[in-house]
Amino acid sequence: MSSFEDYFSKHASEYARSRSHKNGEDLKSMVTLLNPSGSWRVLDMATGTGFTAMALAPFVSEVTGLDATEEMLSNAVALAEKSGIRNVKFVRGKVEQSGQDSESFDLVTCRRAAHHFPDKEAFVREAKRVLKKNGLFAMIDMVRPESDLDDVRNRMEILRDSSHIDAPTVEFWKQLLSENGFSEVNIYSTKERIAFPDFLSPVRLDSEEGKSCLEYLESLPRKALENADIDPEDYSIVKERVIFIYRKRGE
Repeated sequence: MSSFEDYFSKHASEYARSRSHKNGEDLKSMVTLLNPSGSWRVLDMATGTGFTAMALAPFVSEVTGLDATEEMLSNAVALAEKSGIRNVKFVRGKVEQSGQDSESFDLVTCRRAAHHFPDKEAFVREAKRVLKKNGLFAMIDMVRPESDLDDVRNRMEILRDSSHIDAPTVEFWKQLLSENGFSEVNIYSTKERIAFPDFLSPVRLDSEEGKSCLEYLESLPRKALENADIDPEDYSIVKERVIFIYRKRGE
């Protein structure tokens, strides 16, 4: 089992109980910005425990939630059944090779997951492949501050979660999407300051990972922390999540 599957298998139940993943302002904002149509077919990539898929379901025709981890999907199925949502199905698959038909979805979404993807270009290309012409792609993910020249945020994330690969900057995503056949529709940024123990969740402060993160922060000069939007006094963190809404260009 990969570190990715191991981490999410271990923490699937915590994600299923996460209020932030279920009711985060970033999710509400994305649904509002998209203004979904009742005729749409939607693919939610790296759906996890299915909160994004279930949030969209009341507004569209059908949603397919795709994830690589069986334990996450099991929780998603249970949550959808408990909520009485009937137009969502969950399938196992990878974002780089989803197994879905080409040009079969009006909207592809991906929320709080892309920082785990080792091949971000393959993910973007797969999203484009399964989208209908002029279909919409909507992604939400954390981004690294442009001022974080020492890459503190990514180093800290890896200590907390070994499945973390890289949270790039906004400019990285804009360039990648543009180069792979997408046109910008809307980019919306959300920011919140969170306490260090909350940042670690679902990892505990007294765990090996939590202690490693704290030791790393304590080793850094004040300027490096400030550049990474981390308070040098209490290590609270400004987490920026960005909603990227792009349209597949007609060919």
